Amino acid sequence: MKRWFCLFVFLFSSTFACAQTLPGYNPTETATPGDSARQLGGPVAAPTTATLTDTVDSVYPITPERRALVNQYSTLRLVWEVIVEVFDWIVMLVVAFTGLSALLLKLASRVTRRRAVHFVVYLFLFFLLIGIISFPITYYQNYVIEHQFGFSNQTFGQWFGDQLKEFPVMLFFMTIMFGFFYFLIRRYPRRWWLWFSAGAVPFVVAVLVIVPVVVSPMFNDFQPLKDKQLETQILNLASKAGIEGSRVFEVDASRQSTHLNAYVTGLFGTKRIVLYDTIIKAFSTDELLFVMGHEMGHYVKHHIWIIVGMIVVLILISTWLMALILPKVITRHGRRLGFAEMGSYASLPLVLLAFGLVMFVVQPATNCLSRYFEDRCDIYSMEITGYNNTAATVAFEKLAAYNLSDPNPSRLVEIWFYDHPALQKRIDRVNSLIEQ
Repeated sequence: MKRWFCLFVFLFSSTFACAQTLPGYNPTETATPGDSARQLGGPVAAPTTATLTDTVDSVYPITPERRALVNQYSTLRLVWEVIVEVFDWIVMLVVAFTGLSALLLKLASRVTRRRAVHFVVYLFLFFLLIGIISFPITYYQNYVIEHQFGFSNQTFGQWFGDQLKEFPVMLFFMTIMFGFFYFLIRRYPRRWWLWFSAGAVPFVVAVLVIVPVVVSPMFNDFQPLKDKQLETQILNLASKAGIEGSRVFEVDASRQSTHLNAYVTGLFGTKRIVLYDTIIKAFSTDELLFVMGHEMGHYVKHHIWIIVGMIVVLILISTWLMALILPKVITRHGRRLGFAEMGSYASLPLVLLAFGLVMFVVQPATNCLSRYFEDRCDIYSMEITGYNNTAATVAFEKLAAYNLSDPNPSRLVEIWFYDHPALQKRIDRVNSLIEQ
């Protein structure tokens, strides 16, 4: 369930992160230090509360034992990324072609005669069903594996509580988005896809404005940066970059995990610079300034607006293909599906499947654009921070060590799954700037 929500969060919003991982995972994921003795496939250990500074020597410089964990973790995450992707497609097909989706709509229609309420009840039942079906895989991928490699600081109750908290948020956004989607299909049966793509623009902007100040604080506490000297240096860097009116926040991400991250997000009055408390502990001031310079580069180079345009184009392509193909599929298999037109709310699993397939096919292209943006921002950060390649190199090496991120993936893996350049390439890139 959460993966389908993340798909549409991507479609309607974009936040750039500095940390390098496989796309499809939280871009902030990183490993808990001092866990080189923990092996893949072992029992799930109790969450650790060890701080980053307690075991920094066991994390960076990276040891041979930890390098072995990099290979294990990167391979495991990649395999599970593919497994979950295929599993999601199968689930959508089964829910649609067994008539389960149509049955859920019938159940929703018994609640009230009002069609709008049918839709909300149907969405609730549908995503509840998908969540239950997907729970074993979600639990293993996002809880068991994270504990096996020492990433998570959460008990099962805390982790499950976050999953429950995400459900109404997901339902709220899905109700607005798909309410608009099905309204247009009924109102403009021939050109609904064009109107939906146009309507995505204000929705994208609204999400980018709302999420930093409404959604994110539901899961973590955002406070002004405690280190005022660091705050002053970051704001001076932002002023140098021409970014005025930003505020610097420190978020207690360590309550969930030891992942490292720092980012610039929001639009207009919600524009903000955010540092995870974990990265503040792990990075020196110069390393943090390089990371911040990189993130500021996305604003200066207007990457967010370019990504918004790309999202709209992807929605346009996806919905146009849906308008061409799905009606034929429904006409041919209507009896098995339990509905006869795409305007039926019961067509939702087919719609989600179509979006997912298109996104998977175009993923190499979108990742290529993203990697280009990241490279440009690495260069920008070097320029704005005075070409401190030592700080940049150590920052990338620490990301690999803490995140257990493979610095040298195969070319195919990088093309299809990495939305940031491989870390070794980024290190070579910043050092080449000094040589020039």
